[in-house]
Amino acid sequence: MYWFSIAVLAAFFSGLTSIIEKHSLKKIHALQFSTLVNVLVTVFSACLIPLASFQISGLQVFLIFITSITSTIGFLLVAKALRHGDISISSPLLSTTPLFLTLLATIFLKEFLNKQQYFGIVLIVLGAFVLEVKALKQGFMARVLQIFKDRTSKYALLAAFSYAISSLILRFVLTSNADFYTVFLLLQFFTGLDMALITITRFGLEDLKVLKHKKVFYTLLLASVTFFISRVLTIMAINLAFVALAISIIRLSTLFSTIAGGLLYHEDHLLKKTIATAIMLLGVFLINS
Repeated sequence: MYWFSIAVLAAFFSGLTSIIEKHSLKKIHALQFSTLVNVLVTVFSACLIPLASFQISGLQVFLIFITSITSTIGFLLVAKALRHGDISISSPLLSTTPLFLTLLATIFLKEFLNKQQYFGIVLIVLGAFVLEVKALKQGFMARVLQIFKDRTSKYALLAAFSYAISSLILRFVLTSNADFYTVFLLLQFFTGLDMALITITRFGLEDLKVLKHKKVFYTLLLASVTFFISRVLTIMAINLAFVALAISIIRLSTLFSTIAGGLLYHEDHLLKKTIATAIMLLGVFLINS
């Protein structure tokens, strides 16, 4: 299965990007990181221009623009989650993206779930509970409510929902005879533009001064390369397979980033978080099997 190999590679580079991002956010603001990485990725994307046909309708361009907005929101929320909390909490919660995708597909595409897929949803909720639980004696509902009160969890869950919307629209555009390279270039151009406008409006051009520091610049450059590769592979996987299935495999990146990030940054309760991640990923697979 060609698409599966593409999705696994996307998961690897996505997880690697999360690790680099966590390191970078110790030195610069989340919005700085998000903007500079996306601008650099937009520059890298120029190498794909010769491969694009640019035969695309106005409606498709509009939908890609909407996708860039939801993608931008998701990217910023992930950066905030990684900056303000443990990577081994924020990353696993991003695994709920296929859950949102499945629900959205049921509503808009009339794709109804079977019993096994419903069980997958239960496992994802259970995994989120195990991930956040500190004291079982507080009670199940009390802990669930606390998950949604935690700032890091809110950022991660909102990011997952934003990415679900982006993936759903993107899948629709790709299956409506739009050229893959054209879609990628337009999406990245709009995303880079969105980020740049937000940053300039809020901070002016002051953020560019951070590029004077060589260590920060090289870290941003590395993050841009890994993110560029992961995004190309992600869109390829979405183009080749059902979107929820492709995204579920790509969310294997959470397992990599949870284990590697926890070890690198000495985060607490790594074993518990790893078990929770495994439960959530099992739920993801059941939803799309």
